[in-house]
Amino acid sequence: MAKPIEQLVVEANQRLKAGRTGLVIELRKNSLCLRGTLPPKPDSDRPEAHQQRIPTGYLANPAGIQRAEADARAISAQLIRKEFVWTNHVEIFTTETATTAEVIERLSVDYLAKYSVTSWKTYLTIAYKWLPQHEPLSAKAIIKVLDKYPQSSSSREKAYNGMSVLIKYAKLNIDITNYKSTYARASLNPKDIPSDQEIVFWHGKILNPQWQYAYGVFATYGLRNHELFFIEWDLPNIRVTEGKTGARIIYPLHPEWVDRFNLANAVLPTTGRATHKSQGEAVCKYFARQKLPFSIYCLRHAWAIRNIGYGISDTVAAACMGHSVDVHTQTYQRWMSERDIAAVVSRAIANPNRPLAPV
Repeated sequence: MAKPIEQLVVEANQRLKAGRTGLVIELRKNSLCLRGTLPPKPDSDRPEAHQQRIPTGYLANPAGIQRAEADARAISAQLIRKEFVWTNHVEIFTTETATTAEVIERLSVDYLAKYSVTSWKTYLTIAYKWLPQHEPLSAKAIIKVLDKYPQSSSSREKAYNGMSVLIKYAKLNIDITNYKSTYARASLNPKDIPSDQEIVFWHGKILNPQWQYAYGVFATYGLRNHELFFIEWDLPNIRVTEGKTGARIIYPLHPEWVDRFNLANAVLPTTGRATHKSQGEAVCKYFARQKLPFSIYCLRHAWAIRNIGYGISDTVAAACMGHSVDVHTQTYQRWMSERDIAAVVSRAIANPNRPLAPV
């Protein structure tokens, strides 16, 4: 009776181990690959050798295992003689020879593994589709697209962000700083931001336990509306697993609210919606029906402003909120200015050499 393929792979790896090749054969569905500590690929950011795989192109059968084992021994000898070259084993992707369409296609795989399809579609529609697809990426082509939009427009801001992502991924030496958007978001009205006391009061007015729980999460962690449905708990912190700007860790402000709002016992509502946008709309509609004196999104703004009172840096707060420091400072500039003024005045008053009032 023929041995199972899995057993043949185990036996081949035992022989490779005995020969100290440093490589093993892996069974991946119906094909074979080799894995071991290998030099970084030419397009890699990592300077040191690390665990990587080499596809063999062989089917998972006895003949394929025999050829894969022979390849492993040959590669091991190449590594010892420092003659290993990646291009002899895999096709290396380089942006110098790739077309714009090829770069965008590869970026889409990398981007969508980390971030939302919504932001990708925005970049694709506003920025990438206007590039010459069958030519290599160039500064001239990128700047031409940016110049399509007025510098003070939100479209320029989105196009600029999209092109920045593309330039970074392609590792191009292109500076588009001068084409950054000057678009200014509508400033927040302090009257729209609920106080902590108001937040606690209205939590008690929500009768549905699932939506009351959701309200507590928004208040304590400053989530976007749709992110409620993509969280993992690591109390007292939470991890957003996906959404508009990808995964991130968020800490509670105030930490006491984790217990006060009973957040350890998750009872999330369901919306029956599929996309981030429709889920966010469902959240917004529910809380609008509750006649709150503020929008549910204002709990996110309140969380951001609460960071200032805690003395948490703008960089950390922005990272937890899932947006850039530029967006953070632009949105919450009023409260930051008040914080900075208060800090300067406090230091001045505490200065022992300050002028003293007459007795």
